[in-house]
Amino acid sequence: MEDRLPRIPQELLETHSEVFRTMFTLPTGQDGGDSGEGRSENNPLYLESVKKDDFRSFLQVLSALNHE
Repeated sequence: MEDRLPRIPQELLETHSEVFRTMFTLPTGQDGGDSGEGRSENNPLYLESVKKDDFRSFLQVLSALNHE
């Protein structure tokens, strides 16, 4: 996402997106820890071809939904 690593609460994504909710329930690997993609700063979730402004707009919508 254009060389940025924003920190977004996982709960915000899970609450309003079935895709993210499902992704975070998938097995993470052999160790069963926080090694899955998007679960730590060392293994961020990459959203290829997503523009910074588009992602910012997406987060604004999620934030507004979270405050309803």
